[in-house]
Amino acid sequence: MALAIPRTVPRLVALVTAALLIAALVAVGAWRSPALAQSAAQTWEIQVGLTNQQTGAEVHAFGPNPITIRVGDTVSWKFASFHTVTFNAFKPDLPVFVPGPGPGEFMAGAGVFPAGPASGSSYDGSVQASSGAPLQGPPDQFGYSLKFTKAGMFGYVCTIHPGMRGEIQVVDATSALPETVAASKARGQATLAALAGKASTAKTHAAGPEHLRPAAANAGTTTVFVGVADPYGASFLGFVNGDVTVPRGGEVAWVWADPFEIHTVTFLSGAQPPAFIIPRPQPAGPPVLVINPDVLMPSGGSTYTGQGVMNSGILEAPGLFVARFDAPAGKYEYICATHQFMKGSVTVT
Repeated sequence: MALAIPRTVPRLVALVTAALLIAALVAVGAWRSPALAQSAAQTWEIQVGLTNQQTGAEVHAFGPNPITIRVGDTVSWKFASFHTVTFNAFKPDLPVFVPGPGPGEFMAGAGVFPAGPASGSSYDGSVQASSGAPLQGPPDQFGYSLKFTKAGMFGYVCTIHPGMRGEIQVVDATSALPETVAASKARGQATLAALAGKASTAKTHAAGPEHLRPAAANAGTTTVFVGVADPYGASFLGFVNGDVTVPRGGEVAWVWADPFEIHTVTFLSGAQPPAFIIPRPQPAGPPVLVINPDVLMPSGGSTYTGQGVMNSGILEAPGLFVARFDAPAGKYEYICATHQFMKGSVTVT
């Protein structure tokens, strides 16, 4: 007697067989979901640095980093502080400062200006490309984007801050990606926030008793750190133990402890802070951006009497400036002329 097979059974068997076949193909990597294998071009966002003037935190990092994108995708960099996005394409770094235009002067070099393909252009890694720095207006009003048209590994840097690097891996349009655009952005924000926390840790560590008086200073000299940095690229933009008290005739030694940043120690005696950059008009073309010599060069010697300007000039780690205070009793404030929100004081008793 023949068995009557329900009409739905063959369809069920076919569905089960298809499901098993798909599972097997997935297990050996021979099949990918169309959503993972290929999709419309996407735009990925990377935040460039992070500055919090209230806490003094400065993060020299690109977040997220690294990222993996597909050919045809665009990367958009959003600036949160003073940096550049520069693809050197195996060519020499673009200089940040160059001599000129007058004898003994220095001016902004190619490293702070846009170079190569403009923002929004396609990019294949064959030429140098740079956003330039946000020279006008707040950094968060400045942006840069590139559409990547070739697979490969693309490294980029900030020309202004040595060691600040990023990588973009570009894969073909059929490749799966390790994360979504949203997940990538969230990872970047989490990383930058964690690094900002390290700036506070670096400040606390520098203020500890394990840091000894500089060997170049005399016994009894008070030490102030001009910025400090965490090895992962987080800086504290401030003077550590910056408010000090010394007797008349006493010394203060300022120690530069941040390899990422340049600073000054500048006593103004009530004068207005000098501009860091002076635009100098030219007969043709845009103005030349000259580094203000009142910021760049030391002035006023190393004994402060409470009057006039005393400036260390621009220094970087491991810089040292030692000053003697032969001033009447009182409180004397100072700033960093390159980061004018950095302030400290010396009280003479």
